[in-house]
Amino acid sequence: MGDLGGWNSEPARKYDINSIPSNFLLDEHGIIIAKNLRGNKLDAALSSLEKIYNIEEPSNVKILKIQPNPFGNSTIFSFEKPLDNATITIYTMHGKEVKHIENINVNSFTLLRDELPCGVYFVNILQNNKASMSEKIMILD
Repeated sequence: MGDLGGWNSEPARKYDINSIPSNFLLDEHGIIIAKNLRGNKLDAALSSLEKIYNIEEPSNVKILKIQPNPFGNSTIFSFEKPLDNATITIYTMHGKEVKHIENINVNSFTLLRDELPCGVYFVNILQNNKASMSEKIMILD
């Protein structure tokens, strides 16, 4: 609850958060489709989504580091092997796409902040049109 309002903060009220940790499974539009899944229920839900969205375990892509993270103006993604026709998409915590970069074929990539405000973002990496991995980044002022 980032505004320091605790259980009375806007996010806590909006998402009915009354314990920590809490988790949410969101669809591609940021709509909550499940809440507080744990153990076998979480594994089953994620496995089902992997089949629906054709997500494969990455066999040839691995982020070795995102450095620095958190960052101010830019950060560097370093991969074990060069990417092959990859697309990097940045989403807000609410699922809104804010940046989309295509045709990446390198093993090191600098992500520029541009006009993105400070906050937490999710990075999705697709390689050859298949979901490959996701990472979290944080931008600070």
